[in-house]
Amino acid sequence: MTDHPVQPESAEDEIIDIDTEAFAHTVAMMVLLKPGMSHTHSEPLSPDCAAGQLVQDVNSLKKRARRLLVPAMHEATKRTGQVYNIESSLVLYPSGRLFAQAIVTRSR
Repeated sequence: MTDHPVQPESAEDEIIDIDTEAFAHTVAMMVLLKPGMSHTHSEPLSPDCAAGQLVQDVNSLKKRARRLLVPAMHEATKRTGQVYNIESSLVLYPSGRLFAQAIVTRSR
């Protein structure tokens, strides 16, 4: 047994610290949503990626975004009693920039 914490195998396996300002901000944004409104978390993708690397990066970034947003959704639900849904996507802007996005929507 070691006294050193185990490092995540990849960035997507990072443990999300819920005692941070970023987490509190995300929860606050969800609490303030009106029914039908959404909060989007976007992660930019490198324009220099090969297709295979792009797929891997998209999946990794979407997983990381969900690891932040799902606990925040649970906290927002606990505080408000509201229902939230999450979706993720790959977005290509007209400028050619790519983003992995996770979108949280207040259902009711």
